[in-house]
Order: sequence, then C-alpha cells, then structure tokens
Amino acid sequence: MNPASGQQETGWQARELRKVYCVDHALADTLSNGVLRNRGQMLENIVFVQLRRQTERVFYYKSKGGFEVDFMAVLPDGEKRLVQVCADISSPATRKRELRALRAAMEETGLQEAWLVTEWENENVELPCGTVHVVPAADYLVQS
Repeated sequence: MNPASGQQETGWQARELRKVYCVDHALADTLSNGVLRNRGQMLENIVFVQLRRQTERVFYYKSKGGFEVDFMAVLPDGEKRLVQVCADISSPATRKRELRALRAAMEETGLQEAWLVTEWENENVELPCGTVHVVPAADYLVQS
C-alpha cells in the first residue's frame, strides 16, 4: 500500500490524497477486503500508480465550488496535469459530473488541457476553458 502525500503549492490548492492506493493491482484484487471494490476503483488505482511512476507530486484537486478531480500531478518538468478517472461515462449525469469537476479545476488553475481516463470512450471535449481529452485507459497508460 502506498498513501500519497500532498503539500501546499503556489497558485493552486494541492490537497493531500485521502485514499490509499495499492502498487500491486493483482495482489490487491486477490486479497481485497473491500479496498478495490469495483472496476472504477481498480482503474483509478492503476492510473495513480502510473502517475506516481512519473512524479512523487500527485495530489487531488478540490475546486472552490467543492468539485473534486482525482489527480493533479506535477511532472518533473513542472507541467501540471489534471486527470479524472471514471470507468464509464455513458450516463449523461456521470459525464456531466466528471466534466464539471475538470472544467472548474481548469478554470481555477488556468490549465488548458485535462484528461478523463475511461475504459473505452475516446474523444476530445472542447470547453470554453480548454480541451478535455477523454481517453481509454490503455491509450493513456501507453502515452504517459
């Protein structure tokens, strides 16, 4: 198990992750006592581990309006990346909720790109504040 740590960053609110992420997905699934109860949680865990391989600076982002984005990563070159994970956004309500959180975070941080990692969906969503890249997890993991 690997709890992520957070710290205050200049210009935006970095918050300590409140969740525990497992570095061995198969072991977590086999021995799970409810830590990873569904595919969405497993997918979120996999994305966290991938981000953590790139940087120690992985946080979650909570907007002033109370909307949360799963990850705000600060990469070694200083690039900030917003990443939301949702296995299935086919429901209009789910899609709206996930994009609303990313839009709020993009507006507050000034970032013009964000990623929404799903199981299968693949599209670019243009918002007034920038682009949300909706990508299948397999593609995101290979590209990042």
